[in-house]
Amino acid sequence: MRGTLVVGVLCSTCACRTLVVVVDIGLDADGAIEHLRRQLAIVELIDKLDGQLSPDPYRLAEPGSELAALAETAPDAPVDLLLSVRAGLTAARAALDQIASLLGQDLPTDTIVLQALLRTALLGAGRVVFALAPADPGQRQRNVRVVLRQESRSLMQGLNSFAEFEHLALLKPHGGYLEEQRRKNKALQDGSQPAGEAMTLKEVARVIGEQLATSGFADPAAPDVLAEHIMWIWHAYSGAAHGYAWPWLLSDVASLAGDFIADLGLVVPVTHLAFDVAQRRCRSNCATATSTAQRQQPAGPRPT
Repeated sequence: MRGTLVVGVLCSTCACRTLVVVVDIGLDADGAIEHLRRQLAIVELIDKLDGQLSPDPYRLAEPGSELAALAETAPDAPVDLLLSVRAGLTAARAALDQIASLLGQDLPTDTIVLQALLRTALLGAGRVVFALAPADPGQRQRNVRVVLRQESRSLMQGLNSFAEFEHLALLKPHGGYLEEQRRKNKALQDGSQPAGEAMTLKEVARVIGEQLATSGFADPAAPDVLAEHIMWIWHAYSGAAHGYAWPWLLSDVASLAGDFIADLGLVVPVTHLAFDVAQRRCRSNCATATSTAQRQQPAGPRPT
């Protein structure tokens, strides 16, 4: 999958807007246009689901809801659980909105832009699914601790770096704030060695794959396939987002070339699942926002 720019207008006979694509992402393959249209329709549904949730993280969970209870029992972390959940949902929704705009309007772009945005959507939505989707309350509590530890380590890396600034004084964290966050981080980490990134990513991918398969969003027999696909996107698109050259090498290996439309067809359902489970966990007495029949399955690699 190269980033070669092409300009073309791709029309259908339906009454919806004309689909204009200005980057080569393999849309000449059989069924690709219709597959893309389905994903863009789900993105519109995700926008509606987001509108049903409070944009204020501290009003996200209704009193008596499962998310409220989870937040109450969560550790006193530098980053609050409700803030982490709301940030993950917003990042995923906004990234997919931008992809939809780039692919649906006459806007010049490149595959690296689409890959970076899709990676953001997967990271944001994946964190929410990992923390909130498991049916077992104990598993949710354990996963929340993993998420909060990751947030905290990332925050402290930034704060400790900013604290050494000599010229941009206004960007330095003041001593009281820095010490308080260090105290919270130390208590949260509890002296334990952080799990290796590869191990954490593999566990998160496994949980997401299982949740997709058991929640009606994917083939129940394919959680391991879904987990491997998630790992592919995580690593390959992370390399692209960091400006590394090695993802370009994968394009020269037929078995590793990937398929952006298929990747989009996985991340969109992950994001849909994230909003679906957030709707269920944040309300004290509410039905699932979308029925199983409405849920869209990631189709995996499209037939060519």
